[in-house]
Amino acid sequence: MLARLLSRTTPIAPEAMYPARDPVARARHVELPDGERVRLVEAGPADGPPLLLLHGWGCSAFFWRHLIPPLAADGWRVIAPDLRGHGLSDRPLDPVAYARRAMAAQVRELMQLLDIARAPIVAHSMGGAIAVTLARSEPALVPRLALFGSVGFGVVNRADWARILPPALTEALVPRRIPRWTIAAAMKHTRGGQPVIDADDVDEYWAPTQFPDFVRAMHLLLHHFEWQPWSAHELAPLVQPVLLATGTHDLVVRPQPVIPVLARALPKAELHVADGAGHVLPEERPEWTLEKLRPFLAAARHGGASVAPPSVAA
Repeated sequence: MLARLLSRTTPIAPEAMYPARDPVARARHVELPDGERVRLVEAGPADGPPLLLLHGWGCSAFFWRHLIPPLAADGWRVIAPDLRGHGLSDRPLDPVAYARRAMAAQVRELMQLLDIARAPIVAHSMGGAIAVTLARSEPALVPRLALFGSVGFGVVNRADWARILPPALTEALVPRRIPRWTIAAAMKHTRGGQPVIDADDVDEYWAPTQFPDFVRAMHLLLHHFEWQPWSAHELAPLVQPVLLATGTHDLVVRPQPVIPVLARALPKAELHVADGAGHVLPEERPEWTLEKLRPFLAAARHGGASVAPPSVAA
């Protein structure tokens, strides 16, 4: 493992990136009305109910690789975009484009382009804050939300570090080509009880760093996206059923004591806590994630029945 981490010097080519070797998923680019291109990874029946998967900062649709095949097998039309600045989607350099509302507006435009009138959203980390922003402003579009390690439901300390330096100076100090070992180190930091990292996974997360604007897009997000926790007042418009899931060893979005308080502020929330898990539950514990997620999503396909009162489950 160590030898492989040190030996590879060139990121994998775009055509080799996920889902190149996945027999279930497929990828394509779509163009929004303003010309911005978004890459989608899709799976499942074309006439199935749509389900959106939104990844977190620095990730891509690859983050959902363990969930896409089983959710597609359940009959969902799974759609996992590379969000703006990430993966193989466009990386505009306008700082305004990376504000939380602008990122949510892109998801809304994508739904309109795909002729999706409403769809549940499963989201992770930064994607969770984007999903909540969209669900608050246009609840008819998002009948329910499943949020894993979601920004807005915990304290993000790392984002504050990036604000110490302005973007231009930060870019001058960070190499254009990110070393592969730093990706592996960052991945280990996000995991609680699973410190061993697969070399192929490192390759996938390292691949987007080959594009010159990737580093700048990530810094623009750190500086212009809103990372602070929601208040109970801000969550008041969120009347949809919400599944909240977090790991006790999440070092990226630290949930305690924020998440229990905010869960109680939501009228239709269920809270699940994975003991010993870190920030990336769908990667660390995909079976656990599906165990919580499947019944929650099934309710959306059977009349959208309300979930149980707020609860905590290990």
